[in-house]
Amino acid sequence: MNCLLADADESVLVLLDLQPAVLKAIPGSDALVARSAFLLRVAQELGIPVVQSEQNPNGLGKTDERLQSLLRGPAKVEKTTFSAAGCPAFVAALEATRRRQIVVTGIETHICVAQTLCELAEKGYETFACVDAIGARSPDRHAAGLDRLRGAGVALSHSESVVYEWLRESTHPRFRDVLRIVKET
Repeated sequence: MNCLLADADESVLVLLDLQPAVLKAIPGSDALVARSAFLLRVAQELGIPVVQSEQNPNGLGKTDERLQSLLRGPAKVEKTTFSAAGCPAFVAALEATRRRQIVVTGIETHICVAQTLCELAEKGYETFACVDAIGARSPDRHAAGLDRLRGAGVALSHSESVVYEWLRESTHPRFRDVLRIVKET
């Protein structure tokens, strides 16, 4: 089995259902949001497209304010399906990027994250779950979701690992700008 590396020219960052109504039930949600914000800032610095989903925003609210304040014109999709990949508007937003790697942050690991990444992997996308930027309401649910993702061939990675894979080398023209963001987090 080959080790999958994130490629800035092929990646799309997906912020999956990071809404306060659910986040408040997730242990460590502040850290999860901070790691998602870190990836969002770097993606924007590197010109990586961002697709944001909201699960039933009329009932669960909009994306967490800490992330909304950083968002600059990403594709935002409202959904009622647990798998974002089952939402035609989400699939259209991904296809519009013409990219084949999906890097996901969000909640919950064993439900929306797992269903979305498993479906996208089945559709031929290269999929990444940033383990420090996804979460569930309990450790056993999170662990079950990670096991399922691992079994489906989803690359489990740390957000900082993804960022350094996007950069590839210290001579990258945006390295110093990204390093500033790394040092702030």
